[in-house]
Amino acid sequence: MSGHRHMFLSVPALVGLSVLWELVKAELSNADDTSSSMIDYRNRNCGELLQHNRTLYSEIQYKGHITNYYGSPEADVQLVAITYNGCLKVCGNYWRNDAQTTLDLLLDWILPAIGLIGNMPWESNRNSVTVVWLARWIGSPIAALTFCLWDVRIASKCAKLANLTTNHRRRMADSGVIGQQSDAEDELRVFSAARDTSYILLVMNQFQLLKSAEQELTPEELVLAVERALFSHEVVNGVDLLQERKEIAYSLRDRRKRGIIPIFLGLGGFFFAMAVAIKKAFDIGDNERATAFNVGLGLLVGWLPVLYLAAVVDNDHDNKPEFAERFNRLISACHKNGDFIEILGEGKGQGRGRWHYGIGQTIMSRIEDELLVGREADAVVDWDVMRKNAPPPTRRIELAHWRIIEPLLSAFVIVCGISSGSFILAYFTPPVGFAWRSAAYLTCLCIAVVIFLIDIILFKIVRHPFMTTNDQVKHGAVYNFCKSVRFRHVAHVVLICLEIINTLTLCLLVIAMAAGLFNFCAGQVVNRGGPGGGLIILNDGAFYSKYFDIINYYILGIVPGMILMSVATLYLIEQWFTQSFLWAMSDEAGLIGWKRSRRWKWITSLGGAMEVGETLRWNM
Repeated sequence: MSGHRHMFLSVPALVGLSVLWELVKAELSNADDTSSSMIDYRNRNCGELLQHNRTLYSEIQYKGHITNYYGSPEADVQLVAITYNGCLKVCGNYWRNDAQTTLDLLLDWILPAIGLIGNMPWESNRNSVTVVWLARWIGSPIAALTFCLWDVRIASKCAKLANLTTNHRRRMADSGVIGQQSDAEDELRVFSAARDTSYILLVMNQFQLLKSAEQELTPEELVLAVERALFSHEVVNGVDLLQERKEIAYSLRDRRKRGIIPIFLGLGGFFFAMAVAIKKAFDIGDNERATAFNVGLGLLVGWLPVLYLAAVVDNDHDNKPEFAERFNRLISACHKNGDFIEILGEGKGQGRGRWHYGIGQTIMSRIEDELLVGREADAVVDWDVMRKNAPPPTRRIELAHWRIIEPLLSAFVIVCGISSGSFILAYFTPPVGFAWRSAAYLTCLCIAVVIFLIDIILFKIVRHPFMTTNDQVKHGAVYNFCKSVRFRHVAHVVLICLEIINTLTLCLLVIAMAAGLFNFCAGQVVNRGGPGGGLIILNDGAFYSKYFDIINYYILGIVPGMILMSVATLYLIEQWFTQSFLWAMSDEAGLIGWKRSRRWKWITSLGGAMEVGETLRWNM
């Protein structure tokens, strides 16, 4: 395994050495030319020189076909299309960096992106895994976003769960016999209990199920114990479940990380920088091409605000081991004689843990398919009574569910749809074709897609199903190997290496753009197999706009990505606001937020017409 790790980690080193070797060769060749002719290639404006010296230009002119060029006698007089060998001869292979371009790149993308990354849901005193989490979020955005969106979906169901309970309780209490004050107190009491239950389930879903728990209880016993811990009003094994849930929920809300204002300010800064960069790209000027490349870098990481919001909708908590222990004690008290069992391990939600699913979907499926079966539309929802009257659970612990396909496809479309715009901009900006920049954009995206496909394929293979010793049957050698801890560990390490490689590739790309390493002959040439070693065009932005169809390609590259980014961001902001009543500190503030969320959902769902097929619905 160490050989594979060294092989993966050596890839960016080889790429860096190849680039360095190209630069060294260029420097040596330029040093020889400079010593013989004393020409200052570094400060030479090659495009302006060839514009005025057409004799010299004719010696190094590119004779092949130029894609997307509207040729005309007037255009041919102004065109400066030279070969790669001619560029080395006349212009030198020095890279030329504009300080203003570097500053724009720093202000437009680097600082806003660092601000978003700094506000991701890190955990205190977890330095050993910080690099791994960073590599997963940045190097594997599709896989990380998939599980973040899945967590958002579970959180949305938890909000609906609280709404379903409180809504019908309020209708039952609304009568002329009960006074207004009693009605309000009953509503607040029921809402508080439902809110605590839903929020505990939401956070509990972030923790992994320990394999060692199989030795203590069956999957059915685990489901029943969790249901009892969440819904029962009993005193079980010396534990008052209602009071214990209230204390746990209060502690969760008190420890919850705050700071929604900095979160939205950081998000607003990223979008403001993107709007400014896009405006510059569509303004015709000498530096239009450099600005378009800056927009391309922004689109390459344009999924970052979406991932950022998806990870903080259910903002994380410090001191996760403490909450895991409290959840374990709560569930253990509801199983047989109440002996302590370690059921929940580390927090793996929000895209941090690989192949994490949580217990939330299992409980939700049980509620929808078994507890609510036969319930009348206006009937009172008393989960404790329903739990006691429900048949034994027919569902095991679900480690895969067809509903995860929706966040999976959404994450794939969001990341690929936004990032592909960067390749379109780099590829179709004159000269049209593959260059170092477009190849680097495509490489980052392809590695992310490969990691995503491997991650999803292995999800079903290496997941350890929650089962008991009696349920385990004999399988073949291949099955046992794929389910073994060793294979899981090897797959995990290989994917971490790929994620680190992709993260380093992205970082090297940003450094190269900031340092202007693409602004020399080897970095700009396309069609390397063409006449004279390839094509380089040295005209300004006004010429490109007039004689190349760049505006339509700018629209094709920018608009779809911006639409996806905006829709995904608005969806996650809406989810945050409609779920925020679950973690409001006071019950009164939570009740106000719940009523607002219910009215908003009723309007956006066209009176519930858009929620067809949903068992848990937002009702008025």
